[in-house]
Order: sequence, then C-alpha cells, then structure tokens
Amino acid sequence: MVGLWGASSLIHSLQKVTLTLVAANSGTVSINAVDMSRSILVFANYYTTYVGTNTSLNPRVSLTNSTTITAFDEGAATGGVTTTMKITVIEFAPGVIRSVQRGTTTLLGVTSNSTTITSVNTTKAFLNFLGWSTNADDQRYEGIVELAGATSVQVTNQLATGATNTFSWEVLEYF
Repeated sequence: MVGLWGASSLIHSLQKVTLTLVAANSGTVSINAVDMSRSILVFANYYTTYVGTNTSLNPRVSLTNSTTITAFDEGAATGGVTTTMKITVIEFAPGVIRSVQRGTTTLLGVTSNSTTITSVNTTKAFLNFLGWSTNADDQRYEGIVELAGATSVQVTNQLATGATNTFSWEVLEYF
C-alpha cells in the first residue's frame, strides 16, 4: 500500500465491526480474512442494555482465527440482556510485526497470576488488553494486566475471590 507522500503504509487493512450478544455468553462476528501473525484487535469497549435479570456481563474478545472474532462472558445473561461491542481489526504490512501472542490469564482465589509467553524484547513489545469476564456479579474485581518481563503476562487485583475472573490479551512485538 502507498500512503501519504508515496511512503508505504504500515497498515495493510483496517476493519471496524460490531459484535452483539443477545441473552448469550458468547458470540462471533465474521471479518475479511487477515494474517493472524500480523493482526491485532482494538477493543473499544461495550455497553449493555438490561431488560430483566442478569449477572456479570463483562465481555472479553479474541481473534480466534483469520476470519472470526469471538466474545466471551461467563456471566448468566438472561431475558432481554443485550451487550454490544465495538472492535477494530488492524492488520499490519509485512515487516512491521515480529510476533503476536494471544491468551488469557485467570484469577481464582488469588490476587495475582501470570501466564508464560515466548520471550519478547520488552523495548519493542506491548500488551494489548482485550477485556475481562467473570462468573459472579457480586465479585467483579477488575485487574491490572501487564507485560511483566520478557516471558510473562501478569494480572493483579486487590482481592482474592471465589469468582473466576478471566482477562484476555495480546502481546505484540514489532521489529
């Protein structure tokens, strides 16, 4: 691609999508095929419309394959509860991204947990947070999600609970 003043663009493609869960705990939206090794998600957050009773409704998203984004919510969505998410898929041009690692880290009965990743150069890598979900509305504790070194993603919050709190993320390393 050619960008401003004839320079090559660092972005190969950009897709903006809406993913809606209607009384459901997971759902998908199709996208045009992307190279997963050069693509990341930008989760612009969500809003929920309540009609009836519900618990949780904190979605997290993931690029599950080259043509699908999936949203997850461990809460009990019921009745007319609708959760709407806005997500942008950015596929970078070849030679920009060295690696993308995707995963989740779960807190259950602990205030901190880490997930091991393949080593990255921390001066050329960043963590992209993609939301969190929980299975207990009365124990909703957000956490800090960070790249905690070359081989670890860590989640920390203030309280250990009996709820399962799952945090979704991507680690992007560029050249």
